[in-house]
Amino acid sequence: MTLAETDVRADSGETGEQFLAEQSSLHPELADWLVTPLLAQAWSDAIVDYWLIAQAAGRVDPRLPFAVFDLAGAGSPWLVPLLARVQARLQMLGRGDWQVVAAEPGCVSANPAVILALGVFGREAAGIYGVHYGRLMCGQHRWCDDGWQLDWHDGSPESDAGMVQCYLRQLNSAAFSIPHQVLRRIDALEQVAPAGYLLLALDPGVIALCDIRLGALAPPAQPGAAPVNFELLARYQRQRGARVHDRQDKVGGWTLHLAWQGAWAEDAVIDALFERLGAVLPTDGAGLVELAEQTAPSLALLRLGGHDPRLLARMLPRLIEAPPEGDEALRGAWREALCHVGRQLAGWCLEAGFAVEMAYVAAHFGDFALARALLLAALEADPDHPGAHYYLAELDALTGAMPDALARLRHLLAMQPELAAARELHDRLGETLARRAALPWWAADGLRDAELSLEPLGAEHAVALHYQYRDPQIGMMTRLPEFEAAAEFVAWLADQAADPARQGYAIVLDHAGAVGVISSHWRGDAGYLHFWLGPDWQGQGLAQRAVQLVLRSLPAGKAFYTSAYQDNYRSLQVLQRSGFVPLDCSAQEPDEDLRFYCYPHGDERSLACLLTGLDSPIQLDDAQMRSSEMATRTYAMT
Repeated sequence: MTLAETDVRADSGETGEQFLAEQSSLHPELADWLVTPLLAQAWSDAIVDYWLIAQAAGRVDPRLPFAVFDLAGAGSPWLVPLLARVQARLQMLGRGDWQVVAAEPGCVSANPAVILALGVFGREAAGIYGVHYGRLMCGQHRWCDDGWQLDWHDGSPESDAGMVQCYLRQLNSAAFSIPHQVLRRIDALEQVAPAGYLLLALDPGVIALCDIRLGALAPPAQPGAAPVNFELLARYQRQRGARVHDRQDKVGGWTLHLAWQGAWAEDAVIDALFERLGAVLPTDGAGLVELAEQTAPSLALLRLGGHDPRLLARMLPRLIEAPPEGDEALRGAWREALCHVGRQLAGWCLEAGFAVEMAYVAAHFGDFALARALLLAALEADPDHPGAHYYLAELDALTGAMPDALARLRHLLAMQPELAAARELHDRLGETLARRAALPWWAADGLRDAELSLEPLGAEHAVALHYQYRDPQIGMMTRLPEFEAAAEFVAWLADQAADPARQGYAIVLDHAGAVGVISSHWRGDAGYLHFWLGPDWQGQGLAQRAVQLVLRSLPAGKAFYTSAYQDNYRSLQVLQRSGFVPLDCSAQEPDEDLRFYCYPHGDERSLACLLTGLDSPIQLDDAQMRSSEMATRTYAMT
């Protein structure tokens, strides 16, 4: 018996064959580890660098494809996202015309190739051997009535003598393996990539001779997965002129095996590329996931993991139970992090439960657009998911699409009539629509400009508007009161809505909900206009769009008056661009800094009457009023 013939299978028996078939499958966690954002980015960058180095050495014909061979076979979950990142970086570097292809088995690459052997070498059969004080022993698993049994017998040192002699000289009494099938694969790689190749292999393995001496390659009690003898594989490849680098976290654990075949780059350049490839190990992602399960939700951890969706998945239960509270900077940081996670999910088949939970958190931090996209993705995965329908209805209600919300709730209740929360939300939204319909000044078709809409102000806007009102400058510039607590704000909104002389609108965005207020207080044919936007949305032209919507709804024969402080430049600009005309009057102290406007036309006397009729604390300067009237009469007489 030669060393190459000791790939021993079970003699017979369905149990043994089933066991071997089970062991030939990929490690269940390997696919998850390999598609982590940090690993995919590090490897894609290194692959592009490899080809750039080859181009600098004159080894590349950019007209021909750049091949990536995946020895794991078709359907590898990591290949498509990896190639997408590679192509994106090439595009960024001005080499978007380079064609990167997933090469079919048997193809020959004219350009230096990339070989992926991720979870592959460990599936190949390997011969079992041992050295016992100068004697070479061969091991063989045998299936018997009592289960698997490992038999040892003398081996022949003549075959594969070069590999065996090293162990005969270096080992006293220890087992080792020879991965014959892997060695044949290495030989084949030189045929399909004659211009050279970069090999990325990953499997549990052993890389040091001292570890083999200490028993790291002791054969398992039964056939199946065993650590790959990367120590021997590295020696074999070095003998064939390759540069090799191995890295692992622990003996017998997952091992990153890198090999560069091709003598067209300096050793320092190759070492630098190996350093980049080895900077992030697949198991690093698993360690971060374990940490995420044990600690409070952490932005730092999420960033450290490259915004890996698996990290967020471990944080979601605690984010839902007790979301981090703080200032807008913290909320903004979480929104940004969730957006990064969302981009990592592009092209994934999302599990509905995860998508719904992430959507809930995204909505809490104010990113309604991401929340909606996630909920729609959840419904693609599970069209009848009750949580996705319910939260989409809530989003519709918050973002100016209440009829759509009611329709979705009716659909949900038709499927699951026992859902009390859905029934309660349906009834509450129905009451809100009925209240709006009773308002004489509210048009049923609403007021809308693209993603911005105006809807009658009500308690349903209180939470969002109270948050947007947090900037004290809003109250100072609009002469609105201060609110110590959210309940005070809710009560104030209720008073505003109950006043028949007021027409109050919430400024609502499809992707953000209520972001501000625009309202008018009427007496006769004249109304006084107020508007404000929350600090998150100022400077984006939204106030002017809201004002123009209200102006378009202004009935014939009616007029608007308004004012703004002379240092409130943004509001003054909105009024001027919207067609408001300045009035030549001023107010008494403490409002002497106010500037007054009318639309489409008006006069100071009508403004004074309006302010008096509204019980406004603003009083115009009487002396200036009389002077203005006299000048008007003199002009008329002449």
